[in-house]
Amino acid sequence: MATFANRILSLIAPRRSTRAVGYTRPQSLSSNMLITKSIDYRISENGRNHHTSKFDLMCRSDNPCLVVRRGQEFTIDLIFNRSFRMDKDVIDLVFKAEELIPSGNHNINLKKFVKVQFNTNDDTSQWTAVFVGQADNCVSLKVRSTSNSYIGKWMIEVQTSLKNDDEMPNVHYIPFYLLFNPWCELDDVYLEGDEKRNEYVLRDTGCIYRGTEEEIETKDWNYSQYHENILDCALYLITHVQKVKTPDRNSAVHIARAFSSAINSNDNKGVLIGCWDGEYEKGTSPLIWMGSREILQQYYKNRTSVMYGQCWVFAGVLTTVLRAVGIPCRPVTNYGSAHDTNADMIIETNIDEKDEKIGVSADKIWTYHVWNEIWTKRPDLSARGDYDGWQAIDATPQEKSEYKLFQCGPAPLVAIKQKELQISYDVEFIFSEVNAMEAILRDLGVGHKAPTFIRETYDSIGKEVVTKHLGKNMPEYITSSYKYDNETSATGVAQAQGFTTQELCVTLPLEIQQRVTQEIIQESAQEAAQGSAQESAEVSAQESTQESAQEFTKGGAQKVTKEKIEAPETASSVTFADDLVRPKFAGMVVCEKLDEIKFEFVRSPVVEYGQNLKVLLIIQNVSLEREHRISGSIKLKSVMYTGKVLNLIKGGGFYHVIDKSSKQEISLDVPFNEYYKLLDHQGHFKVFCTAKALDTNFIHHEEVSLRLRKPTIKISLLGTPTTGNEIELTFELRNKLMIPLTNGEFRIEGNLLKTQILRKIKRGVQPDQCATTTIKIIPPYPGEHYVSVQFMSKELQDVNGHLNFTAN
Repeated sequence: MATFANRILSLIAPRRSTRAVGYTRPQSLSSNMLITKSIDYRISENGRNHHTSKFDLMCRSDNPCLVVRRGQEFTIDLIFNRSFRMDKDVIDLVFKAEELIPSGNHNINLKKFVKVQFNTNDDTSQWTAVFVGQADNCVSLKVRSTSNSYIGKWMIEVQTSLKNDDEMPNVHYIPFYLLFNPWCELDDVYLEGDEKRNEYVLRDTGCIYRGTEEEIETKDWNYSQYHENILDCALYLITHVQKVKTPDRNSAVHIARAFSSAINSNDNKGVLIGCWDGEYEKGTSPLIWMGSREILQQYYKNRTSVMYGQCWVFAGVLTTVLRAVGIPCRPVTNYGSAHDTNADMIIETNIDEKDEKIGVSADKIWTYHVWNEIWTKRPDLSARGDYDGWQAIDATPQEKSEYKLFQCGPAPLVAIKQKELQISYDVEFIFSEVNAMEAILRDLGVGHKAPTFIRETYDSIGKEVVTKHLGKNMPEYITSSYKYDNETSATGVAQAQGFTTQELCVTLPLEIQQRVTQEIIQESAQEAAQGSAQESAEVSAQESTQESAQEFTKGGAQKVTKEKIEAPETASSVTFADDLVRPKFAGMVVCEKLDEIKFEFVRSPVVEYGQNLKVLLIIQNVSLEREHRISGSIKLKSVMYTGKVLNLIKGGGFYHVIDKSSKQEISLDVPFNEYYKLLDHQGHFKVFCTAKALDTNFIHHEEVSLRLRKPTIKISLLGTPTTGNEIELTFELRNKLMIPLTNGEFRIEGNLLKTQILRKIKRGVQPDQCATTTIKIIPPYPGEHYVSVQFMSKELQDVNGHLNFTAN
């Protein structure tokens, strides 16, 4: 009987494209029962008001599904078998959050029972459903969730019954999706300003910066958060991969932190497998990816991790899933990014007797590293909003965080800059990425005396931090959000480690070391002379200095050796006390500082692929009194962006006697045919220079990053883009190399393309000739559209182009 009745109802129900296909629970029905036949989601209206109309779930022709944002009204139409009678019928709504992972707390109510009201209800602390009106068999309701509702997939139960009737109500089930709401002032992710919300939430294409701080490379990236299965994949990562409990799914902090683990595969079979060794035969090279869509769709379809990703790929995919669920997000690039493996905020660079870097320490300085920022309040840290705003978050698996997972953040930028390392999450690690100290050591290996401490520097780490500019395809420099200028970095790092100012005597520049040591000795001598303490009267001022040094050690509990600390007469006599501040540098000889010798690198501001490369080192003796004998080496090497050295391209040793007030130039001229086979496909070099003034204890070491600029792809649009009319796009790349390009191919993506277009170039592209291809597309609706293209060949890879256009 119930089956027959439902079949009849389905046949007579009017068909409307925006109505959801629901499920009506079979049961014996009274002939007078009000029965829900369908629901009209009012896709156009709700999509426009909630900024969700682009989601595939909303605009697909077959069984569209409602996607709305929490804390904001949306309208639905209930289509019944007859007219609603206010005096006889009852309509109740039950909203149930999808709970695939048991919460373990039976007191948590995952259902929201809402009675339809007939008067306006302004109570934002409760879910509400207000009667708007009716026409024939259609009843319109305005529904509003709370601003702290769980995000994810929900189910609406429409229950209809007769007043004063004991018969079971008729129930109709319909799914919908609920997202964070940056437009709602009560939501933790509220972001003021349409321009910012358009950029960090709605924009589905953008760019990620790579290269060097002096030669920034733009990598176009298609986030594609609206495409098929992307939102479902994001929610799958939350519920199935990270198994975030439903009560925690109302927090942007919990969701973002879960994503930072789920995007990598190191712990829970997440989205991407990282690979940095250049061996990509079993999967896809990270350079080939143009966006997140293919990665996430492949992962969601197969439920297996995708090969392979590197930092910008992890950041691009993380941006996609965060924007998909409604959390404002942007990728961020740090040039000169420290990877501090032992959490001491010191990156050791060790140089051997052949002026080669050696792997004594696992610490590295990456040419660049890409992570993300999200915008959210942090009520878990402060009710006053002290840590609200941008939060750093990183999905690239570098070091384990709490609970031994490869995840990082969210870390408030204000806490990073102010060195509040106790603040959750992972502030200490991100602080070190932009603020660590590099210690350069000369290590002669086993059997030789202790390494020489050449110098420390803060200039090589956190050189610049950039992100895409608001509303423009150009970098915005946000370095000051993470750190103060380098003049205060030394004190900042020391304070971050818990050291007092006096404890800096072995980590600050030499002249400061000497001054601090002298001040300590003088203060101690004064105490001894005045008899200010019995202990000072019994020992010498220098012994008292040693006791003072014990007070300066971290925690005040370390044992200090009893040898005296004397003020150095010359730089070469400076040594580290065994248990002072930097135990790892104990006993090292500190290199002399010599202002009379200056080193300067001169290079072409821009060197394109195919051009010859020239690097000039100028060594200048500014002394007016003496000459200097300088011995050393200069070497040009190809490197990966992670700092790994690949190949020696050119260079060697040198020896020069530089007269007073004179200079010496050392040139490295490298033609294209000497370097192109030795590069990785991102085109990174480093120039390494190590030199010693033979008549002193002065050693100089410097590393300079270089990068070749890749050519650009010219994109031409033929005709005026208008809705419903075909347009033609031509892509052209000129070969500026001195050799042919073989196995060339164009990969094309865009918001109007359901899948990536692959066009292979059948013949080799000769020098100064062009590779071209053409596609035709029809804009289905007016507004802004985009197309991005990538060219790959055996000789030249990862060349990108991008075009935005507006259809009338």
